[in-house]
Amino acid sequence: MWISDFRVVLADRVIDRGSIRVEDGRIVEIVEGPVAGAAITGDGLLLMPGFVDMHGDMIEREVEPRPNVPMPLELGLRDLDRRLAVAGITTAYAAVSFSPSST
Repeated sequence: MWISDFRVVLADRVIDRGSIRVEDGRIVEIVEGPVAGAAITGDGLLLMPGFVDMHGDMIEREVEPRPNVPMPLELGLRDLDRRLAVAGITTAYAAVSFSPSST
């Protein structure tokens, strides 16, 4: 499948109107210029690799959004996963504290 006509950000350069071919979930080819018949056309939108969050204090806020208002862990983690994906974060390392509660 071709993803065409994006501003493609690579490790060493930016292709203003590039196209990417994906097979089995992997990038197999990157070319300069649009490709006819592409499955997705970007009209020059920015296409970047996913970001890695090396340290985050995000889990606590998702499972207890306000003091003494706990949410189910599964619900909080699902919402966190969605929030990270929308921000372009594909890998997140969460810092978790195990301190006793102050109550």
